[in-house]
Amino acid sequence: QVRDAYPSWFTSQMGNRLWYTGLGATDIAARSSRGLPATLAVWADGVRVTLPPGTEGVLALNIGSYAGGVDLWAQSAPPPTAGGGAPDTDPPPPQSFGDGELELVAVYGSWHLGQLQVGLSRAVRLARCAALRVRSAVPLAVQVDGEPWMQADPADFTIEATAPARMLRRLEEGPAARLAAAVRDAL
Repeated sequence: QVRDAYPSWFTSQMGNRLWYTGLGATDIAARSSRGLPATLAVWADGVRVTLPPGTEGVLALNIGSYAGGVDLWAQSAPPPTAGGGAPDTDPPPPQSFGDGELELVAVYGSWHLGQLQVGLSRAVRLARCAALRVRSAVPLAVQVDGEPWMQADPADFTIEATAPARMLRRLEEGPAARLAAAVRDAL
Protein backbone atom coordinates (compact mmCIF):
# COMPACT_ATOMS: atom_id res chain seq x y z
CA GLN A 1 0.00 0.00 0.00
CA VAL A 2 2.77 2.43 0.90
CA ARG A 3 4.67 1.46 -2.25
CA ASP A 4 1.64 2.39 -4.38
CA ALA A 5 1.00 5.65 -2.51
CA TYR A 6 4.66 6.81 -2.50
CA PRO A 7 6.49 5.23 -5.46
CA SER A 8 9.33 7.77 -5.24
CA TRP A 9 10.38 6.20 -1.92
CA PHE A 10 11.20 2.95 -3.73
CA THR A 11 13.46 4.03 -6.58
CA SER A 12 16.73 2.37 -5.59
CA GLN A 13 17.94 -0.92 -4.17
CA MET A 14 19.53 0.89 -1.23
CA GLY A 15 16.31 2.79 -0.51
CA ASN A 16 14.33 -0.47 -0.64
CA ARG A 17 16.75 -2.11 1.78
CA LEU A 18 16.54 0.79 4.21
CA TRP A 19 12.74 0.72 4.06
CA TYR A 20 12.60 -3.04 4.62
CA THR A 21 15.19 -2.78 7.40
CA GLY A 22 12.86 -0.40 9.22
CA LEU A 23 9.89 -2.70 8.68
CA GLY A 24 11.98 -5.68 9.76
CA ALA A 25 13.02 -3.91 12.97
CA THR A 26 9.36 -3.25 13.73
CA ASP A 27 8.55 -6.91 13.07
CA ILE A 28 11.40 -8.07 15.32
CA ALA A 29 9.80 -6.17 18.18
CA ALA A 30 6.22 -7.21 17.36
CA ARG A 31 6.99 -10.84 16.35
CA SER A 32 3.89 -10.73 14.17
CA SER A 33 4.41 -14.25 12.77
CA ARG A 34 5.05 -16.15 15.99
CA GLY A 35 2.97 -19.28 16.25
CA LEU A 36 3.02 -19.79 12.48
CA PRO A 37 3.35 -23.61 12.67
CA ALA A 38 -0.01 -23.73 14.48
CA THR A 39 -1.85 -21.65 11.85
CA LEU A 40 -0.13 -22.68 8.60
CA ALA A 41 -0.27 -26.06 6.85
CA VAL A 42 2.16 -26.84 4.02
CA TRP A 43 2.24 -29.81 1.63
CA ALA A 44 5.11 -30.57 -0.76
CA ASP A 45 3.94 -32.83 -3.61
CA GLY A 46 0.99 -33.89 -1.44
CA VAL A 47 3.08 -34.77 1.63
CA ARG A 48 2.51 -32.66 4.77
CA VAL A 49 5.64 -30.73 5.78
CA THR A 50 6.33 -30.35 9.49
CA LEU A 51 7.35 -26.79 10.27
CA PRO A 52 10.03 -26.56 12.96
CA PRO A 53 8.99 -24.87 16.23
CA GLY A 54 9.67 -21.15 16.07
CA THR A 55 9.18 -20.91 12.29
CA GLU A 56 8.02 -17.41 11.35
CA GLY A 57 8.39 -17.65 7.58
CA VAL A 58 8.33 -20.21 4.79
CA LEU A 59 10.01 -19.43 1.49
CA ALA A 60 9.56 -21.25 -1.81
CA LEU A 61 12.55 -20.70 -4.07
CA ASN A 62 13.37 -21.55 -7.65
CA ILE A 63 16.57 -19.55 -8.07
CA GLY A 64 19.78 -19.48 -6.04
CA SER A 65 19.48 -15.85 -5.01
CA TYR A 66 17.24 -14.25 -2.40
CA ALA A 67 17.24 -10.68 -1.03
CA GLY A 68 20.08 -9.42 -3.15
CA GLY A 69 22.20 -12.54 -3.43
CA VAL A 70 21.76 -14.89 -0.46
CA ASP A 71 21.68 -18.53 -1.61
CA LEU A 72 19.27 -19.86 1.02
CA TRP A 73 19.07 -23.40 -0.38
CA ALA A 74 22.80 -24.06 -0.84
CA GLN A 75 23.52 -22.64 2.62
CA SER A 76 20.55 -24.33 4.31
CA ALA A 77 20.65 -26.80 7.18
CA PRO A 78 18.31 -29.74 7.70
CA PRO A 79 15.58 -29.34 10.29
CA PRO A 80 16.60 -30.09 13.87
CA THR A 81 16.08 -33.72 14.81
CA ALA A 82 13.29 -34.40 17.29
CA GLY A 83 15.40 -36.80 19.37
CA GLY A 84 18.43 -34.52 19.44
CA GLY A 85 20.42 -36.94 17.26
CA ALA A 86 23.44 -36.04 15.17
CA PRO A 87 22.60 -33.38 12.57
CA ASP A 88 22.76 -34.20 8.87
CA THR A 89 25.91 -32.60 7.45
CA ASP A 90 25.38 -33.62 3.82
CA PRO A 91 25.04 -30.68 1.42
CA PRO A 92 21.59 -30.26 -0.10
CA PRO A 93 21.07 -31.49 -3.67
CA PRO A 94 22.00 -28.77 -6.16
CA GLN A 95 19.35 -26.21 -7.05
CA SER A 96 18.47 -25.39 -10.65
CA PHE A 97 15.83 -22.99 -11.92
CA GLY A 98 15.17 -25.31 -14.86
CA ASP A 99 14.68 -28.60 -12.99
CA GLY A 100 10.91 -28.19 -12.49
CA GLU A 101 11.24 -28.16 -8.71
CA LEU A 102 10.81 -25.60 -5.95
CA GLU A 103 13.00 -25.56 -2.85
CA LEU A 104 11.26 -24.89 0.44
CA VAL A 105 13.03 -23.37 3.46
CA ALA A 106 11.92 -22.03 6.83
CA VAL A 107 13.21 -18.95 8.66
CA TYR A 108 12.77 -17.84 12.25
CA GLY A 109 11.74 -14.23 11.62
CA SER A 110 13.18 -10.89 10.55
CA TRP A 111 16.20 -11.15 12.84
CA HIS A 112 17.04 -14.52 11.30
CA LEU A 113 16.68 -13.04 7.78
CA GLY A 114 19.17 -10.34 8.77
CA GLN A 115 21.60 -12.99 10.01
CA LEU A 116 21.19 -14.90 6.73
CA GLN A 117 21.95 -11.74 4.78
CA VAL A 118 25.39 -11.39 6.44
CA GLY A 119 26.19 -15.11 6.64
CA LEU A 120 25.74 -15.60 10.39
CA SER A 121 23.01 -18.25 10.14
CA ARG A 122 21.39 -20.74 7.78
CA ALA A 123 17.81 -21.29 6.65
CA VAL A 124 16.13 -24.58 7.55
CA ARG A 125 15.80 -26.95 4.58
CA LEU A 126 12.28 -28.39 4.41
CA ALA A 127 11.62 -29.99 1.02
CA ARG A 128 11.95 -30.02 -2.76
CA CYS A 129 8.78 -30.35 -4.79
CA ALA A 130 7.04 -29.62 -8.07
CA ALA A 131 3.82 -28.49 -6.35
CA LEU A 132 3.43 -26.68 -3.05
CA ARG A 133 0.11 -26.21 -1.26
CA VAL A 134 -0.26 -23.68 1.54
CA ARG A 135 -3.28 -23.25 3.80
CA SER A 136 -3.51 -20.55 6.44
CA ALA A 137 -6.21 -20.09 9.07
CA VAL A 138 -5.27 -16.46 9.76
CA PRO A 139 -4.40 -13.43 7.61
CA LEU A 140 -0.97 -13.99 6.12
CA ALA A 141 1.70 -11.64 4.78
CA VAL A 142 2.68 -13.00 1.35
CA GLN A 143 5.33 -11.93 -1.12
CA VAL A 144 5.70 -13.24 -4.66
CA ASP A 145 8.55 -12.05 -6.84
CA GLY A 146 9.09 -9.01 -4.62
CA GLU A 147 5.44 -7.93 -4.58
CA PRO A 148 3.93 -8.11 -1.07
CA TRP A 149 0.30 -8.23 0.02
CA MET A 150 -1.79 -9.25 3.01
CA GLN A 151 -3.70 -12.44 2.19
CA ALA A 152 -7.12 -12.59 3.81
CA ASP A 153 -8.09 -15.64 5.83
CA PRO A 154 -8.70 -18.40 5.25
CA ALA A 155 -6.21 -18.84 2.42
CA ASP A 156 -5.57 -21.98 0.44
CA PHE A 157 -3.30 -21.74 -2.58
CA THR A 158 -0.98 -23.82 -4.71
CA ILE A 159 2.38 -22.91 -6.21
CA GLU A 160 3.66 -25.04 -9.07
CA ALA A 161 6.96 -25.06 -10.90
CA THR A 162 6.39 -24.53 -14.61
CA ALA A 163 8.57 -24.59 -17.70
CA PRO A 164 11.40 -22.05 -17.41
CA ALA A 165 11.23 -18.87 -19.47
CA ARG A 166 14.16 -17.83 -21.60
CA MET A 167 16.02 -14.83 -20.22
CA LEU A 168 18.76 -12.59 -21.52
CA ARG A 169 21.84 -12.10 -19.43
CA ARG A 170 24.98 -10.01 -19.67
CA LEU A 171 28.06 -11.97 -20.65
CA GLU A 172 30.99 -11.13 -18.37
CA GLU A 173 33.94 -12.78 -20.12
CA GLY A 174 35.01 -14.68 -23.21
CA PRO A 175 34.77 -13.93 -26.94
CA ALA A 176 30.99 -13.42 -26.87
CA ALA A 177 31.37 -10.86 -24.07
CA ARG A 178 34.01 -8.93 -26.03
CA LEU A 179 31.75 -8.92 -29.11
CA ALA A 180 28.78 -7.74 -27.01
CA ALA A 181 30.91 -4.96 -25.51
CA ALA A 182 32.07 -3.84 -28.96
CA VAL A 183 28.48 -3.74 -30.23
CA ARG A 184 27.33 -1.83 -27.12
CA ASP A 185 30.17 0.70 -27.51
CA ALA A 186 29.39 1.17 -31.21
CA LEU A 187 25.75 1.84 -30.49
